[in-house]
Amino acid sequence: MKDVGIIADDLSGACDVGSCFVPTAGAALIALTPGAARHDFSRPEVINCQSRSLSAEQSRGRARIAGRRFASRPVIFKKIDAAFRGPVGAELEGLLQAVGDRKVIVAPAVPRIGRITKGGLQFIGGTPIHEGEFAKDPSWPIFSASVLENIRRTGEIKCDVCDAESDEDLDRIVDVALQQLPVVLVGSVGLADALARRVQGGGQATRPYAAGAKRPAVISGSSYRQTHAQLEWAALRWGVSIRDIRPHAAEEGGVGLGWSPPFILRISPDILKENSSPSQIIDEFCIRAVAVLKYLRPDAFVLIGGDTTYRIMNEFGVESLVVDGRVVPGVSTGHLVGGIFNELPFVLKGGSVGDLDIVSRMIDYLCVCVCV
Repeated sequence: MKDVGIIADDLSGACDVGSCFVPTAGAALIALTPGAARHDFSRPEVINCQSRSLSAEQSRGRARIAGRRFASRPVIFKKIDAAFRGPVGAELEGLLQAVGDRKVIVAPAVPRIGRITKGGLQFIGGTPIHEGEFAKDPSWPIFSASVLENIRRTGEIKCDVCDAESDEDLDRIVDVALQQLPVVLVGSVGLADALARRVQGGGQATRPYAAGAKRPAVISGSSYRQTHAQLEWAALRWGVSIRDIRPHAAEEGGVGLGWSPPFILRISPDILKENSSPSQIIDEFCIRAVAVLKYLRPDAFVLIGGDTTYRIMNEFGVESLVVDGRVVPGVSTGHLVGGIFNELPFVLKGGSVGDLDIVSRMIDYLCVCVCV
């Protein structure tokens, strides 16, 4: 594990990739920012750049700082979004400025959840990424399915783009890459899993939690229709109501009256109709959500969306996250380190991830079996 450095573009992706290495190398430490990295060689360490919603120049700078932390390591894994949201090309430029000239291999497929690369084009569920919901992403709309075009949208680098339609394809890509050190592997959780299967490490054992949660809270700032359907299914399954939070609106009274756990807080589904930037909307949502959570005092968290989670963690005063496993691929588990909810367990997923019942399953995990 000491030979591998891992850098991610958002917090949910950082935790997702960290969970890949837990079985072979122990619990992963997630640094919320490049400056918070600890250089802990005893366990997997992931640096979160939180760059997906930044400008190209800002993203380039953060990736450069993160790259310097891992410049001596022969293998650098750069986690990107499988739908190419964010200034991927700029991030890779910044990373290479820090680590020097290396072979760069790009393989963004995650075959087991229907995300494949074929003919240099990226598909999700058989649909090119620019023809689905990602074309309407409020922060980073996707205009092309071409992997190279998405990279060159914000940066120019020399790289090899690899098709992959199965986990076996990704295994072969990693095997070839490890013969070309030093190397930068660029991809998502599918490629991370393939690399993790080839890593040895004597990481620290994960710590079990003795009892299930009684007052879990679900926090979602995702705008995806899929996420709202997942939340509504979970509310129906648990027989509870959803609290919609609208930035700019007057706060309702009686925040805790008659509200039973699990507490489900989400950004109002129609909020993007308002004339505010997505980043401003998320910021204001998180401020309101944290005020509610401080009142409710939950004992565990279901976190949805990388930007939302990052902002919530900052409001909580969290120093880092420890990831100790996963519920399913794309859904990581762990506990918070520092802040007002220190040591509390969490389950985390990206906004666009999972089947209809995934949020309900995340709540089940916390309430029924909070142990690894």
